[in-house]
Amino acid sequence: MASFRSTRFGRFEINDGAALRFPDGVAGLSHLEWFAILKRRADSVFLWLQSLDDPDVALPIVLPWAFHWDYEIELPDAELRLLGVSSADQLSIYCLVDVGDEMRSATVDLAAPLVINDETHVGRQLRHAGGGYSSRDPLFGDETAVTPVSMREEASDMVTVLERRAA
Repeated sequence: MASFRSTRFGRFEINDGAALRFPDGVAGLSHLEWFAILKRRADSVFLWLQSLDDPDVALPIVLPWAFHWDYEIELPDAELRLLGVSSADQLSIYCLVDVGDEMRSATVDLAAPLVINDETHVGRQLRHAGGGYSSRDPLFGDETAVTPVSMREEASDMVTVLERRAA
């Protein structure tokens, strides 16, 4: 276990090997390379990409399919090679969220997902992932849209749940 500090979450520990390396950084933060995926509660759909280099930086992220069931991206062979993967089942994909002033008007960056090699824990932010998505797609649909559900990413050795629900 390794211990880190965050201005948002206080002191937290992650399992050995759970640190993620983004050699090119993410979302205008190219100077930050090391991150952890944190989740406040096991039943939450929201996660945080917490910088391990800067305790002030924590970016909200989601699994895109929790909100957009039909989300599809193009993974160019060159990107797959850079990540060192040979098939899509070696990948985890997350998208950055911008909540702004009101949760219901939150947006998600479906155009530039975070793609992570589950085996090496190296990630890249894809630019222009295809599919006609934008960096400010609505996170929530209209009132008739399906309510997002928590997905089982806490089973991943990359996700650190900070508060476990008592059984």
